[in-house]
Amino acid sequence: MTITGRYLFGLALLGLACAARVLQITDLHYDPLYEASAKPDSFCRVDGKSHDVFNSSLTSNAVSLGQYGCDAPESLIRSAVAAAAAVEPHPDVILLSGDLGPHKSPDESTTLKAISTVATIVRSQFPAATIIPTLGNDDLFPNYGMAAGPSDQLTSITRALSPVLDSSQTSQFARCGFLNATAAGLHIISLNTILYSRQYVPEDMVFGLAGSGSSDDPCGQFAWLERTLTYVQTRGESALLVLHIPPGYHISPESKDIDSRLWHDSYVERFGSIVSSHSGGAVAGMVAGHLHTDVFRLLGADAGNPDGAGLFVLSAPSVSPVDGNNPSFRVYDVAGVTGSPMDWTQYYLPLADAAPSWRREYTFSQRYSAVLERPDVHGLTALASEFAGSATLFASYVESAFVGTVQSVSKDARKAMICAAEHVLHDNYKSCLKKIDVSKN
Repeated sequence: MTITGRYLFGLALLGLACAARVLQITDLHYDPLYEASAKPDSFCRVDGKSHDVFNSSLTSNAVSLGQYGCDAPESLIRSAVAAAAAVEPHPDVILLSGDLGPHKSPDESTTLKAISTVATIVRSQFPAATIIPTLGNDDLFPNYGMAAGPSDQLTSITRALSPVLDSSQTSQFARCGFLNATAAGLHIISLNTILYSRQYVPEDMVFGLAGSGSSDDPCGQFAWLERTLTYVQTRGESALLVLHIPPGYHISPESKDIDSRLWHDSYVERFGSIVSSHSGGAVAGMVAGHLHTDVFRLLGADAGNPDGAGLFVLSAPSVSPVDGNNPSFRVYDVAGVTGSPMDWTQYYLPLADAAPSWRREYTFSQRYSAVLERPDVHGLTALASEFAGSATLFASYVESAFVGTVQSVSKDARKAMICAAEHVLHDNYKSCLKKIDVSKN
């Protein structure tokens, strides 16, 4: 079957003609300074500084399309967006879930150029689509640095995103980088989760104090989210939440740093309380990026609501191959009435192939059909609980997590990946690491 014929998989599989098609493209990290002749150890830049490359044995056979260990050249951005259009030419919604800009940007103009270029390419390929951006940490210069409110910086970013923002989105986004939109009957809430990151550097803080948190509710976003979800729920509707940085942990296959918390715990608790109070109603589910890996996070147990519908985050892998992953994007089938993700198919570009071409990697319901029927909170909870006892099932999770470039991880990383799927609060995650046993499989 060709790539253009595969986009109907969800409707045929689930028999739900009301499903909306949602395309997620995340962490494109377009690098205007990319040079095909340069090597990954210099970040593929002519004057690049020394750069540690994860899994340096990986070699791209199409350097014009990108190299493992480096961010994306323009050719890869165009290739990914064109492949997405071939798979899903008329998506109901496109989610650009953050980090259009490059890592290690030398200045703000390079970052803004990258954002504007990506936004223009996506709009030119999808001229009539509703496109909803999410602010990523590498969309800022410096990385993670922004004011908790309107600023010249955010105005510039909003202007760079103008090809994909409509007028109502523009006014919302310019205030503090978050917005609420409706498309194809779906409510989409795009949040600025940089504000909750342990690496966030508020503009008005002394650098040495960064990471301590500057406010109980930066930008008033929690209060806004509470009001928005209440409004959605009073209408008997549901919303899909889009985050760039998800709560929880970032686990790499060789990392010994199993305490890689992404948010301050106080913000995890506040966010968990808000979404839990609206689970089974206004919160249909959550999707994210940032991790460059295909993983999921369960919020319900840590929020005291383990069966809470919608209390999960689906994190999609990146277009950028900087972390040694193959470039990727995904297409969701989302229930048109509830807004809940019902299934998805992931596509990828195997850069190590002699002649790389985009292809289908997997469909979630097919890969895990022996364990679950749908990626709802019950199915994902059951799946996570099987990982410790089934090496085969966990191997499938690892393969998809790193988009085909990693086949196995260390014992410590396996424990960390499982506990990170089940817990987003630090104490609960640490307790899981102490108790979990993966020695039998």
